[in-house]
Amino acid sequence: TAGGMIQGPQRKSPNIDTSLSLVAAGLGVSFKVPHEIPGDSHRGVVWRPFSGVSIPVPTTLVWRRDDNSPLLAKLVTAARSFRWPA
Repeated sequence: TAGGMIQGPQRKSPNIDTSLSLVAAGLGVSFKVPHEIPGDSHRGVVWRPFSGVSIPVPTTLVWRRDDNSPLLAKLVTAARSFRWPA
C-alpha cells in the first residue's frame, strides 16, 4: 500500500471523460496534468494537486526540416540542452 491505497488492476482509459467517470464510480484514481482538468468537473470527483512533486511529462518537439526561423533554432537549442532537475 502507498498512502493507504492498495494497488489493483491498472487501466488506461481512452479519454479524460472516461477516466473521470471511473473515478466518480469509485473504481480508482486518476493522475492528470493541469491542462487536462476540465472546467466542469464530474459529480463525485474531487481535485487535489500534489505539492512538492515534480513529475516529468514526455514531450516531443516537431518542426519542418526546411524551417530556418531564428526563433525555432533557439527553441531547438534550449530543448536539446534541457535536463530535468534531479
